[in-house]
Amino acid sequence: MDKTNRSYKPKRFYKIGFFIVSGLLLALIIVLIVGALRLFANVDQGQMPSVNNDHNSAELLSFQLTREQTNTLLTDLMNEEEDMPFQFQVEEDGVYLTGELDLFVSSVNLSMSFNPEVREDGSLLLEAENLSAGAASISAEYALRMFAQFSDLPEWVQLYPEEEAVLIELQEFEEIAPYGLRFHSVNLMEDHIELSLIRKEDATAN
Repeated sequence: MDKTNRSYKPKRFYKIGFFIVSGLLLALIIVLIVGALRLFANVDQGQMPSVNNDHNSAELLSFQLTREQTNTLLTDLMNEEEDMPFQFQVEEDGVYLTGELDLFVSSVNLSMSFNPEVREDGSLLLEAENLSAGAASISAEYALRMFAQFSDLPEWVQLYPEEEAVLIELQEFEEIAPYGLRFHSVNLMEDHIELSLIRKEDATAN
């Protein structure tokens, strides 16, 4: 009788342990599936819009900034938003997006470099060139898709994961409406960024 009890208890213990481990694995799989569904659902913003040459705005003045001054401007604008997961930094060799990316099981510090290009409508197109994410192996598309899905972006920042690009439209910065900012030229090597202050003509005073 005693031997039977002794052999029964280990078997019962292993059976309980098996169900516990199986339950934990099942819960982990469910979390990963839900995370994947959230990641790839409703984040496709379509193709990047074509350049809108109909400015419908009046230019009030133009001014020049250095990289340092531009960083101050971008930091102040980003600080207007709550819980932003990343920041922009203008350097001599490109524009950097830095932040913390949640990969479900861990978080990694991420740094992406972009080549800036001023579009005819005054928006700034950033095309991904390089990605550093510690030991994690992810693509620029995946990183942008994560940011687009799990952060509340301001109206003047648009992410296009499939094109690995970011569009900055300072003319859409609502806090200074009916005014806005438009890029004219960006030359990082010469430390020269030119912008203009505009007033949208459709916001006429009564």
